[in-house]
Amino acid sequence: MSVTLSVRSSAPVAACSGCGARSSRVHGRYRRSLADSSVAGRGVMVVVRVRGFKCVNDACLQTTFCEQVAGLTSLFARRTSALTKALASIALALAGRAGSRLAAQLACRAAVTCSSS
Repeated sequence: MSVTLSVRSSAPVAACSGCGARSSRVHGRYRRSLADSSVAGRGVMVVVRVRGFKCVNDACLQTTFCEQVAGLTSLFARRTSALTKALASIALALAGRAGSRLAAQLACRAAVTCSSS
């Protein structure tokens, strides 16, 4: 069983990711799903309703852009920043040991299989 949170931004404007110009010209909307850290043993999915904006700067090469919710979303992310930080700290703590154990187990299995045939 998992928990799903539906959220949206209430900011009236968003900054263009190309030039930084602030725009209120909404171009469209879509839903984005992000995995988040589990709570009480339950998986958490955050469904964010984000808006696409038209850049008001004529000199900007990026004509449209999508709003990013600070502390929650980033470009092309499928996880929240909190979950990404937690996974990075776990990976640093393990320092590849989990992968090396798996490789050693697979090598032992391969050696046993090869020697018995």
